[in-house]
Amino acid sequence: MALITNTRIEAAKKFNPKNLCGYLTKGEDGVAIVDRAKLLQAKDDERLFVIVMNADYRLNYSDCDCSTVYFEVEDERIIGGIYNLQTRTKKTKQQIAISPEGVGVTRQYVYSQSALDEMRKAILNA
Repeated sequence: MALITNTRIEAAKKFNPKNLCGYLTKGEDGVAIVDRAKLLQAKDDERLFVIVMNADYRLNYSDCDCSTVYFEVEDERIIGGIYNLQTRTKKTKQQIAISPEGVGVTRQYVYSQSALDEMRKAILNA
């Protein structure tokens, strides 16, 4: 059990929403998506990214190879989900990041207001 937990923590540290915002690009349909080619550089990156996509964004494993993460700004929240690169469709959608004052769903990332502002800017300018 410790091995699974440690791997999940390693994946979350490496591929948390703030870090993923550094790898955003605009898809053909204007959606801010994570550029997998730029993101996945080390040998173990794909495995860790899939763990994060499953745990945080509800990845359907059958779409694993053609999926990435997308982000959008909705009011003061950052919404994220799985985006299918072949069909160019959003497969899941959920609140993924909030400020410390926010309330809502569990399994979310909480960032300072300045960090959230930086992330929103990256998403809107992808």
